[in-house]
Amino acid sequence: MFKVAVFSTILLLLSACSGNNSNSNSPKEISGYEIFRMQCVACHGQDGKLGLNGAQDLTQSTFTAEERIEILSNGKGVMPSFRGILSQDEIKAVVDYTFKLKEE
Repeated sequence: MFKVAVFSTILLLLSACSGNNSNSNSPKEISGYEIFRMQCVACHGQDGKLGLNGAQDLTQSTFTAEERIEILSNGKGVMPSFRGILSQDEIKAVVDYTFKLKEE
């Protein structure tokens, strides 16, 4: 009987510590900021103004959302295409984030 109680306690502790919560099946929110930070900062800079390798100052950009999606998807000049690297939802999240740079 003692072994069963110990085994049950261990199982209970393992399941409590596994970090597997009921929200694990919910879709993860896509962070345009995080993707921008990982993929874009090297040329555009944290604030969008760096301009390395001919990168446009994103705070001064007049491109529409559709034009920005096109550029991110297909690349432009030295900027690579992110189609196949980022999903359409991730590209849209980055585009949305780039508009926030203009506000800062």
